[in-house]
Amino acid sequence: MKGTLTSFGSVPTEKQPRGFAIDTSGRYLLAVGQLSHAMSSYAIDQTSGKLTKLKEYPMGKNPNWIEIVDLP
Repeated sequence: MKGTLTSFGSVPTEKQPRGFAIDTSGRYLLAVGQLSHAMSSYAIDQTSGKLTKLKEYPMGKNPNWIEIVDLP
């Protein structure tokens, strides 16, 4: 049904997740962890919504939020 959310599982992410963002295309999710000092990127399956971890990136201490900027 369009317009509703349905829980279908969970995906491990950063230690003490603090911020996340989904890009404007809806294809990627980024999440940062306050205690992991890292950011993980995930691909979002366009049919099922399932997340697939792509890569982990080191960040500075205590990352707080994610800002995604679309460039022309």
